[in-house]
Amino acid sequence: MLTLGVLAGDGIGPEIVASATQIAERALGSVSIGVQWRVLPFGLTAIGEFGIPLPAQTLAGLDGLSGWILGPHDNAGYPEEFRGMLSPGGAIRKHFNLFANIRPARTLSTAVDAVCPGLDVIIVRENTEGFYADRNMYDGAGEFMPTP
Repeated sequence: MLTLGVLAGDGIGPEIVASATQIAERALGSVSIGVQWRVLPFGLTAIGEFGIPLPAQTLAGLDGLSGWILGPHDNAGYPEEFRGMLSPGGAIRKHFNLFANIRPARTLSTAVDAVCPGLDVIIVRENTEGFYADRNMYDGAGEFMPTP
């Protein structure tokens, strides 16, 4: 039996995470591995309940798990006092030294014209050194805050 964490996230996060947990359960079940889910406070829900987006008890709870599902979170939409802080996802990456974000990409269909029909690559994005550029940089909500 695996115990896995669930951090639902914000916005569309809970919907995506609900689907991801179902897929994980079925995949694990197909090889006779049971799963127990542990929901942990995170994001806007945690701000409402604990006053911060990533409570210490969440980090401590993640530490003892075999893995977890982390949903998208909208730190750009958090109250003003949290906008200059490291995002919850960034804090998790740094706390657990999750230094590589591995993103495989390949062409799946020949029914649609592809620029590179034989594409089969793995992109490794460094996660913990320097700033983590993201789509929130423009409004100063990412880890790097440019001036206008």
